[in-house]
Amino acid sequence: MSDLEIKIELPEVDEHKNIKVDNYLDKPQHENVQYPCDKCDYHARTQSNLRVHQQSQHEGVVHFCNQCEFHSKRQSDLKIHQRSIHEGIRYSCIKCDFYTTTQTNMKNHQDSKHEGIRYACHHCDFLATKQSNLKAHQ
Repeated sequence: MSDLEIKIELPEVDEHKNIKVDNYLDKPQHENVQYPCDKCDYHARTQSNLRVHQQSQHEGVVHFCNQCEFHSKRQSDLKIHQRSIHEGIRYSCIKCDFYTTTQTNMKNHQDSKHEGIRYACHHCDFLATKQSNLKAHQ
């Protein structure tokens, strides 16, 4: 097992552009586009998300690690496990001691902690540090 550390430096962000109004739900291509699960109340935004949901929640699909006892309902979680645990891949912040197992988490960390980026709700004063938190709020 090797430990591979990857340092990520994101481009500087103009301090006047650090609040993003996330209105992706208002875009025409997302209006009323939902893919309902026929077995529960879940609604997906894409057909592939619906397929993953159905496989993991209703069909019993489980992905097993070939190097240890780890298993997951989602293949993406298995891939993160294998890369972080068995390949030793970590993403380290160049501005502090934070590290994580995914590049997406590193971008979220740098955006929220070092760049001060917040996603504003256009219905109230709520500010989120991640788009997913704004989505959950709405």
